[in-house]
Amino acid sequence: MADNRAIQGVGRITKLFLDDTRPAPDASWTVVRSYDAFVRYITEKGVPDVISFDHDLHWEHCYPESGEFAEKVIPYDKYKIKTGYHCAKWLIANGHKLKEWHVHSSNLVGAANIEAVLSTGEKEHA
Repeated sequence: MADNRAIQGVGRITKLFLDDTRPAPDASWTVVRSYDAFVRYITEKGVPDVISFDHDLHWEHCYPESGEFAEKVIPYDKYKIKTGYHCAKWLIANGHKLKEWHVHSSNLVGAANIEAVLSTGEKEHA
């Protein structure tokens, strides 16, 4: 007798890859390229089993006014386009529990900010 779980989507792991430019690691990931697409995915489909976060979702996040790529403090209040950090904050603010998450951002300060929000959120919602 055939196992129909894979056909019906039962038992299938859902994976969401948030990144404005990079391709997903493989075809098993769904890619979203912006804050709005991220929120829409979670709102429509729920929290996936795994989320991988990028921080910089627009060129303005990569080229700050200071001219330094690796700023020590990120000027979130000056950004017109939301970052992966905003996505993480939205998840926690809306009470979503994450099963598994990763941060793959090259922006070390931004990555640390996402990790701090998600780690704190896990503790608060445990």
